[in-house]
Amino acid sequence: MLKRIAALGVMLVMMFGFAGCGGGNVIGFNVALENTSSASRHNHALFTIVNSTEELETACNDRYTTEIDANNQIVPLDYYLREMTKNYDEAFFSDKALVLYLCSEPNGGNSIIINSLTIKDKVLTVNTTRFVPRGNSPAVMVYWTFIIEVNKSEITEITDIKINIKTKETN
Repeated sequence: MLKRIAALGVMLVMMFGFAGCGGGNVIGFNVALENTSSASRHNHALFTIVNSTEELETACNDRYTTEIDANNQIVPLDYYLREMTKNYDEAFFSDKALVLYLCSEPNGGNSIIINSLTIKDKVLTVNTTRFVPRGNSPAVMVYWTFIIEVNKSEITEITDIKINIKTKETN
């Protein structure tokens, strides 16, 4: 009987140990901002961790909406990322960091949600789901901006960041 209990205990330890190997450790996060726009955005794509106001300023400097001036030249109109992040200061960055995920979707009917953030082997993975409607939907470029707040203490050893996108069809 004692051998059976010991064997069962070993199997449970192995089962739970292997179950944790796949996805990594889940960390807490807050999606502080989710924004969509169809306004043309220059250099929109971005996926990075920001640990300071200086890093945030660098990310903001080259991201703006555009318009065409009287000479048919594309000119900056609005530094949208700077406006969206203006309330983040050194006090925030003392113990928190931001994950900036800026992407575009070629279909106005698509939507994206952030499911979880996981860490495995010093890699932070942002797990998302993209919902794609069946049939026809607007063929207009939509720009998505996610500003995700995380605790700095949970990401101190991160050496890489990646996105995991699961796509689901909706009715």
